[in-house]
Amino acid sequence: MTEEVKALMDSTELAAYLGYTQRTIYKLIKEDRLPAINIRGQFRFRKDVVDRWLEERMSQSEPETH
Repeated sequence: MTEEVKALMDSTELAAYLGYTQRTIYKLIKEDRLPAINIRGQFRFRKDVVDRWLEERMSQSEPETH
């Protein structure tokens, strides 16, 4: 992504940032699996919170080394 990412994103910006469709974004919100802020009926996403969420998901999928 060549554009600067904003600290607070809407669902379109978040979808582009994560490489997801907006449909997937709304599905994850509905399933309470994606941290979102609802402001007057519109979802917003803090980049720092989304980045932590993404890191947690990535660390859960990493295989353990023995």
